[in-house]
Amino acid sequence: MKPSAVDRLLRKMPGILDIYNRAPRSKMKRDIASLVYVFFNGGFCAEPDCRIHSELPGPVSDRNTLHLFATLASRPESPVVSSRLLGTTAPHHPMVWDMIEECARRLYVVLEPGSREKPDGAVGDRVITYVYRTRKTHPDQEVCDVILHPYGKYYLL
Repeated sequence: MKPSAVDRLLRKMPGILDIYNRAPRSKMKRDIASLVYVFFNGGFCAEPDCRIHSELPGPVSDRNTLHLFATLASRPESPVVSSRLLGTTAPHHPMVWDMIEECARRLYVVLEPGSREKPDGAVGDRVITYVYRTRKTHPDQEVCDVILHPYGKYYLL
């Protein structure tokens, strides 16, 4: 992912671009950039330390499916979703958009003057997990295809 490609995409989203530019850590910027890139282009995004050991799932139909991957610490009754690897079979998956918005919302709170919020929960696994759990427990939200793959099926850390 070239920075110029991400910059072009972020310019389409002025509010997200502002939060992205103000993010206090480069990892936060990388997480937002990955979500934005996947949202606009589809495909998969993985962090550099993620070792993929089997072919990632591809389109199996014309539906837009979001593929999420559980962390090593994940339990079936309380899944924790990794931000290190995620992808869609087509662009513009609504849950990826929700993840971008949630990152921006949390970073906005963290960046407020006098905020006591810690920036660690503003992006990454906590955001992805929150959005996943919220979407699963609120059936009134738009239905979308999401598959949560168990840890180790496709990647290791």
